Amino acid sequence: MQPNVLPPTPSSGDDNASVSVADFVSAAMATVSDQISPFSPHELKSKDFELMHHFCTVTADAMSVQREMRHVWRVVIPKEGYRHSFVMHGILAIAATHKASLLPNSRKILPPLDKSFLPLDTWDAIRRLHDFYQAEIPSTSLKHYIETVDMLQDTAKLIAQAGVYVEAGAILAWMYRIGDSILVDIRAHRPHALLVLAYNAVFLSTLEKNFWYSRGWGKQLIEEIEIKLAGEPKCLEIFQWPKQAMIDLFHWL
Repeated sequence: MQPNVLPPTPSSGDDNASVSVADFVSAAMATVSDQISPFSPHELKSKDFELMHHFCTVTADAMSVQREMRHVWRVVIPKEGYRHSFVMHGILAIAATHKASLLPNSRKILPPLDKSFLPLDTWDAIRRLHDFYQAEIPSTSLKHYIETVDMLQDTAKLIAQAGVYVEAGAILAWMYRIGDSILVDIRAHRPHALLVLAYNAVFLSTLEKNFWYSRGWGKQLIEEIEIKLAGEPKCLEIFQWPKQAMIDLFHWL
C-alpha cells in the first residue's frame, strides 16, 4: 500500500497555502524520479550525454528522408529540448528506443570500429587497461580509476557510432568528466593516471583528420608521458598500445 501523500487541505486565509502546495509538488516529483530512474545522478548525466549524441548523429537521420526535416530533428528539436525539459525527455526516450532497436539482443554489445578512426583493437586495449588497474591500484582509489576507464569506453562508443563524422565535443567531453581525484593524480604526474591520459591521446589524435586546430595534441601528450613513465616497467608495458596506435595512426593519416 502506498502511503497517503495528499497534502492537508489549507484552511481559509492560510498565508502558507501556496508554499505548502509547492513543497508537496517538489517532494512528490522527487519521489517519482527516485522510483523511475534506474541510474544514480552521475550515471544519468553520462547516459543523457550519450543518448543526446546518438540522437543528433544517428537518430535524426532515421526520422525523415528529407534533408530539411532531418535538419529539424538534428538542430531545431534539440534546441527546444534545452528550453523545455519535457521535450528533452522525449528526445532522450526516442534516442534510447532507437539504440535498443539497433542492438536488440544485448545492451552491452560494442559498436564495430572499422568505420571509425580508432584502432581496431581499441576494445581489447581498454579492457587490458581496466584489468591492469584492478591489479595495481589500491582499493581506496580503484573506484575512481575504473570509472575513468568506463568513461573512456563510453567515448570510444561515441566515436564508433559517429564514424568518420565524429564531432570534437564527443571526444573532448571526456576531459571535463574526469573526477577531481584523477585530475590531482594527473597534475602530480602519477604513472597510473598518466596511462589513461595516454589512451585518451589516441582519441584526441583522431580529430586531426577533420579539425586543423587539434594537430599535434595527441603526439605531444604521448611523447611527454613516455618521458614521465621512465623507470616504471609495468606502466610502460601498458603504454605500448597508445604509443603504437599513435605511430600507426599518423602513418595512416
